[in-house]
Amino acid sequence: MFHIHSISAGWIQGQISDGNKIHYFDYSYITNFLDDFMLALLIVCGHGPTDEQKHRFRTELEPDIEYWTVSKVQDELHIHIKTYLDGHTEAACEEVSLVCEYHRFLADFISEVERVLSVFGLVGYRENWTYEFPISLFLKLKDSSKDINTLSYGTLSAEDNVGSEVQVTDFTSERELLKLI
Repeated sequence: MFHIHSISAGWIQGQISDGNKIHYFDYSYITNFLDDFMLALLIVCGHGPTDEQKHRFRTELEPDIEYWTVSKVQDELHIHIKTYLDGHTEAACEEVSLVCEYHRFLADFISEVERVLSVFGLVGYRENWTYEFPISLFLKLKDSSKDINTLSYGTLSAEDNVGSEVQVTDFTSERELLKLI
């Protein structure tokens, strides 16, 4: 369903499939594909920020561009990708729509990302991709995907945070999720 073939010199190559169609990708560091995709997945499953536009994102193939739209309809994950040649958005030269069983796709995606971490490590990922690995998004996605609810949320009082009350997570619970990788 989701596989990353290579991460090197600011390029990420791989494929996404629904069992019927395969879409190959080869994106540059100009846009942060894995970060954007994880955020879109969190939003459609109801665990991301309330910014409704983050389920749509742009990727760079240099000079081509693609626009991804991710949505969830009941237990199905819908991914729509439009490719535009030379960055021109007048007419799409290719469109692909993938429909996957949501929980199966998420399990496959998380497994593949864990494999990438095993191969590259956090520092190696950064050195090959140019962006930091989106560890907080990944932990939240992994936690919400299995409804294990390992992450422990709390509040830091305004008194302890220079006048502004904020939501925090317990680092101990985050370390527990990291142990599962």
